[in-house]
Amino acid sequence: MEKINFKNKGETGANPINANNLNLMQDNAENAINENKPSVITVGLNSNIEITGNTPIQLDKILSNAGNKFTLQNGGIKIGAGVSKIKVSGCLLEEVNPAGLYGCYICKNEINLAHAINIGFNYIPVVNQMVKTTCQPILVDVQEGDVIYLNAYANQSSFTATLQTYNGRTVNVTIEEVIE
Repeated sequence: MEKINFKNKGETGANPINANNLNLMQDNAENAINENKPSVITVGLNSNIEITGNTPIQLDKILSNAGNKFTLQNGGIKIGAGVSKIKVSGCLLEEVNPAGLYGCYICKNEINLAHAINIGFNYIPVVNQMVKTTCQPILVDVQEGDVIYLNAYANQSSFTATLQTYNGRTVNVTIEEVIE
């Protein structure tokens, strides 16, 4: 940002109010705003998949993206340079069979439940039900190169479910950069 250093009329080195200086002020303000815009990405799943037990979900569809600090990589969302904190949430819609405990969890770098940073579960008492499970938004400290993953969960390894995508909108993760 270029400083203009206005001075009172008549002072030595006074800068006049003219189009060039006003345009410079406008450019400075616009650049400052653009530098502080957070990046946001929502990534989903392109087609329905069958899951059994705990299943890492290979997210493969960018639903929306603003900014350039997040990328889709190997089924997860990679954190770019300059990001130290994010707000992350996720959800999935699954048709479950049989009755039991189903859910989703979000992990950073590792894709197992022991490393979950966010968890949502539902107990389903009857078979063949459609269930939407949500991981509510939370703040997470991150660094460049971290990868965020979404996983489906069933409390028995023999339990099965079908993740229903509806064009990617019902199985997704949203990450928003938090500017401190």
